Amino acid sequence: VVGEPVGTKPPPPERTGALTTLDLPVAPTPPPGYTLAWADEFDAPRLDETRWLYRTDTRYWSTQLPANVAVRDGFLWLECKQEKTAKSDYTAGGVISRRVFRHGYYEARFKVPPTKGWHTSFWMMHHAGADPKAHIGSRQEIDVCENDSVTPLRYGANLHIWKPAHKGHGHRTVRTPDESADFH
Repeated sequence: VVGEPVGTKPPPPERTGALTTLDLPVAPTPPPGYTLAWADEFDAPRLDETRWLYRTDTRYWSTQLPANVAVRDGFLWLECKQEKTAKSDYTAGGVISRRVFRHGYYEARFKVPPTKGWHTSFWMMHHAGADPKAHIGSRQEIDVCENDSVTPLRYGANLHIWKPAHKGHGHRTVRTPDESADFH
């Protein structure tokens, strides 16, 4: 996570060829003008619980369980399973950074499941568990990438304002190479 004033960088050039993992840095490399403030390369044998909280809620169709989170071979694995709990018919894994961030440049590399029905997302929202002094709930949510596995060829981006009442702003659908075939 790095920071830079908004609007100080020109837009990236239009891509003419397909994306590959070779286009992406293996280690975090901040763009010019940014300073690396925080990163996790998941190179420990298990999740670093001093840096991450397990997501343990039930929303919509799945219950988030710590047992569905693993670190292997330099990757964070978030499993999704069709298994019944008291509150849902599915379980999944999720993590939330303990450190609270504000504005800046955020980057993640991930791929989505190749089967339909799973919700893969990279988003930012204040989480009361990450800051015990914080008020319960959040005012806004920034969805950088949300894919419901309906098609691995696109994802959604959006801004939600939750208070005083929920309203979505600027929803966009972004077309991509097959997000289940490789990391993007």
